[in-house]
Amino acid sequence: MGSRGQLARAHEQREAVRREQEFQRSQIQRYYADQRATDAASANMVKDEFKRHGREARERQAEQQMLEDMYKAERSKELAAAAAAESDALAAALARKMQVEEAKGREVQRLREESEELRE
Repeated sequence: MGSRGQLARAHEQREAVRREQEFQRSQIQRYYADQRATDAASANMVKDEFKRHGREARERQAEQQMLEDMYKAERSKELAAAAAAESDALAAALARKMQVEEAKGREVQRLREESEELRE
């Protein structure tokens, strides 16, 4: 019976070693399977990040263009208003000058009519 017990123990030890090796193999296989899934997820994350950066850059560029267009439109309005004010001031100055000239002309005419020397 002693040899049978030793054989049984040796068999149990071999089975324990085999189960441990199978467990380690399954752990390694699970690790590599998880690693492939992680690699795939990581690659997708990199692609998504690249796309997001590109989209954000386009959005920033569009926003910058919109701000630039708004600035140009505002500047154009300011320049048009300044030109209109200058034109109005120039027109008012010309109108005043014409009124002064007309007044001078009327004064000269009045003086001619009143002066006997100039009538003759």
